[in-house]
Amino acid sequence: MRQPPSVYLPYFLTTYSTVWSPLELIQPGNRWEQLVLHNNAIGAEGFYGLANALRRNVSLSHLDLRSNRGGPSGGRALADSLRSNRMLKQLMVSDNGLSNLGVLHFSITLKFDGTLEELALRSSKITDMGVTWLAQSLKRNSGLKTLDLGDNPITDSGARTLARSVERQRTLAKLNLEGTNCSAAGLAQVASALVAYNPHPEDSPPPPPPPPPP
Repeated sequence: MRQPPSVYLPYFLTTYSTVWSPLELIQPGNRWEQLVLHNNAIGAEGFYGLANALRRNVSLSHLDLRSNRGGPSGGRALADSLRSNRMLKQLMVSDNGLSNLGVLHFSITLKFDGTLEELALRSSKITDMGVTWLAQSLKRNSGLKTLDLGDNPITDSGARTLARSVERQRTLAKLNLEGTNCSAAGLAQVASALVAYNPHPEDSPPPPPPPPPP
C-alpha cells in the first residue's frame, strides 16, 4: 500500500519563529498529505500562519497540532480557514486550550463543512456550553465520522444534548467522552443514540447471494 507523502516533526521544539519551514511544505505546488507537529510550541501566531497556508493548500489531508498552545484565537483562525479548504479530512487540535470560544468557531465551520471526517478536541477546556454549540452544528454536518471530546469538563447535560443531535447527523460513528464528568447513564444515552440513528454499513452483514439462474 502506498504511504502518503508525510512530514513528521513531533517534539521538534518548533516555535513560531521556526514554524515557517514546515509551512513551506504545504504551500501550493507541494503535494504533502500529512503534517504532524504535535507537542511543539508554535502558539497562536503559528496557528495563524498554518491557517493562511491551508486556505490555498490542495493536498494536505491530515494535520496534527496537538499540544501547541494555540489558544482560543489560534483555534478561531484554524477553524475559519477550513471554510476555504476542501481537502483536510483529519484535524487533531487537542490540548491547545481552545476553550468554548475556540470551539464556537469550529462549530460554525462544521455547519458548512462536509469534508472533515475526524476532529480531535480532547483536553480543550470545553464545557456543556461548548458542547451545545457543537451539537447544533452536528445537526447540519454531513461528513464528520469521529469526534473526540475526552478529558473535558462535560456533564450529563452535555451528553443529552449530543445524543439529541445524533438523530440528525447520520455519519458520526465514533464519539469519545472518556475522562469527562458524564455518568454511566449519560454515556449510555449517547451510545444508544449512535446505535439507533447512525447506520453503520461496515458493521452490517453482507447481503445474501443472488439466487441461482433458473
